[in-house]
Amino acid sequence: MDNQYVLFWGPDMGSLPVQALLLELGLPFRMQQVNFGHGEQRNPEYLGINPTGKVPALRMPSGEIMTESAAMLIYLADSRPDLDLLPTTKDPRRAQALRWLLYMATEMYPTACHYYEPTAYAGNEDAAENVALKGKQSFHAQCCYLETQMDPGQIFFLGDNFTAVDLYLSTMLDWHSDKSQLVVECPKISVLADCVRARPAMQTARQTHKMNNCG
Repeated sequence: MDNQYVLFWGPDMGSLPVQALLLELGLPFRMQQVNFGHGEQRNPEYLGINPTGKVPALRMPSGEIMTESAAMLIYLADSRPDLDLLPTTKDPRRAQALRWLLYMATEMYPTACHYYEPTAYAGNEDAAENVALKGKQSFHAQCCYLETQMDPGQIFFLGDNFTAVDLYLSTMLDWHSDKSQLVVECPKISVLADCVRARPAMQTARQTHKMNNCG
C-alpha cells in the first residue's frame, strides 16, 4: 500500500480543513482533485471511492477509505496526540470538542447547503428562493449561537489553545453569505477565523482551494 494519505478534494468544500490539518500534523499526503465541473464525482471510479459522490474522501495508507470531514478531523488529530490538536479522551475538554465538531457537521453544514444548493431541497423556483433565504437566516443564527459560547478575550473556541475545532469553524464561517454582517454581529468568532487563516497550514490550504486569505 501507498505510505501516504490521499485527499480527494474540491474547491471551497469540506476538504479545506482536512488538508490544513494534514499539514499541521506533518503527515505525508497527496491531493487528488475531483472535478465537479466535468462531472467526475459521478464517474464509476470515484463512486467506487465514495458512493455518495461527495468530497472530501480520504484514502489512508492502509488503503481504507474515510468520508465525512468531521470524522477525518477527529481521526487525524487523534493520530498525533502529542500535538494537542484535539483533546484526548482523558482531557475534560474532549466532550466539548466532539460536541462542537458534530454541531458544525450536522447543523451548520446542511444549513449552508440549503442556501448554496436550494434547488436540491425545493420542488420549484419559488420554493428554492424561500429555501435559500431561510438557509441564510438559519446559518447566521447558528453563527450567533456559537458567538455566545466564547468568553470575552478567549482566543480559540476551546480556550487558549488552537485545535481542529477552530479549523472546522473557520471553514464554516467562510460559507457565511454576508461577511460584513458576520464581523459586526459575531466579532469573537470572526477574530478566531482570522487567527486560523493566518496560520501557514491554512494559508497553504486556502491557496490550493483558490480562496482569498483575507476571508
